[in-house]
Amino acid sequence: MDKYLSTKTTTENNLEQHIELISEAIQSACYGTFCKTTMRKKNNKKTVPWWTDNPTIMQKRVNAYRRLFQRTKNDEKLREDRKKNYGEAKRNYQTEIKKEKLNSWKEYCNVTASTNPWSQVYKLAAGKI
Repeated sequence: MDKYLSTKTTTENNLEQHIELISEAIQSACYGTFCKTTMRKKNNKKTVPWWTDNPTIMQKRVNAYRRLFQRTKNDEKLREDRKKNYGEAKRNYQTEIKKEKLNSWKEYCNVTASTNPWSQVYKLAAGKI
């Protein structure tokens, strides 16, 4: 192969074309031999049908109140105020989640129960799934 390439490069006038052909041959050999993998992002987060934008906003607000409360260490009065704000925001967030879950379940039951009362809702409630 070396002798062939050296004679071709010294005798031929069209050197660029030969370099291009050789590089294509090397690239095709590499693509045929090596596995080409792509990096995929794994989405391990499970989505729930009842989650909307409102719980997301409330979650961010609760986390902000918690950080403020945790970082206040010198002023006891301010720390107590921030503790109250954090506790209230957390309670509101938890009630909002419960409300969203219940509304989603009621909506699901109303949609599926109208066709067949012994369908998916009954199986879920009875633990048969």
